[in-house]
Amino acid sequence: MEPATTQPLISVCVLTYNHEAYIAETMEGIVKQQHGYSWEFIIADDRSKDKTQEIILRYKEKYPFIKVIFQNPNVGASQNFIDLFTAATGKYIAICEGDDYWTDPLKLKKQVDFLEANPDYAMCFHAVNILEEGKELFISPLNSSRKQETFTIEDLAKKNLAHTPSVMYRNVLNAALPAWFIESPLGDYALHMLHAKHGKIGYLPDVMAVYMRHTGGVFSTLKERDILLKSHKVMQLLLTENLSAGVIENLKMQRRKYINDVLELSLSNNWNEELFKKDLDLLVDDDALMKEWVSKRLPQEIVNLRNSNSFKLGQKISRFYQLLRFKRGNLK
Repeated sequence: MEPATTQPLISVCVLTYNHEAYIAETMEGIVKQQHGYSWEFIIADDRSKDKTQEIILRYKEKYPFIKVIFQNPNVGASQNFIDLFTAATGKYIAICEGDDYWTDPLKLKKQVDFLEANPDYAMCFHAVNILEEGKELFISPLNSSRKQETFTIEDLAKKNLAHTPSVMYRNVLNAALPAWFIESPLGDYALHMLHAKHGKIGYLPDVMAVYMRHTGGVFSTLKERDILLKSHKVMQLLLTENLSAGVIENLKMQRRKYINDVLELSLSNNWNEELFKKDLDLLVDDDALMKEWVSKRLPQEIVNLRNSNSFKLGQKISRFYQLLRFKRGNLK
């Protein structure tokens, strides 16, 4: 399908880095789309060290309308995405990372048709299959409903609803992202939230993409604590936005869960004194959770440890307990 010669209706944006094993399938799923609308196809590669760029250039030779951003030097995932997103000029924006792929040639048409018919919706997404290395495809539990549904930003503020390759945004941001976006370690969820400020969220039950989980994925290499801290960081950044009271409360509940989970990990068998001391600072963001840990959680942990073979560990945690009580007292 030929690209737009004027302002396109759709911008398809692909973000990639070291996706040699997957990028061809990603690009095939895009160039085979059947929709009849004007469109543009932009791909941004953050100076991959493998043969990703070679494969992209082969596709560009075959499809000269593909717009390529080759970073030099490497700029990092966040800046690479910002450069990609701000280059999009379409009325609607669809994103696919270079290790995911679309399976339905009518994906773009279905989503554009939905948004054109529903101008009060800021975005829509659909069901996806997940493919883990060495395993069979299975439908993602994140969005597995078999009926069309509508969500709001309040729903999204409770938890992420959509995988990146399933989303189409109405270009309500006009390619402008807040200054804090470059600090966000979870760009997809932050982007969902920024768009959801402008309208409702539609869900289409058709399975139209595959989301890859593999050892080369961003989060597959992160330990659980690191993932929780990155999620907490996103909540902190989103809470700087002008949001309704209900959305703020839902984001704070998410943040509270991440803080609590980080501290629970710190008290696991791999307990680390320095990390635990650092993690206690997270409680300053949430007085209710701090009260819970000061009045219930840490005292119980101390009792449990002193009744076990970990008396010295109990003594150490007692010191942190006193430190936490002091911190809480200073907040009043």
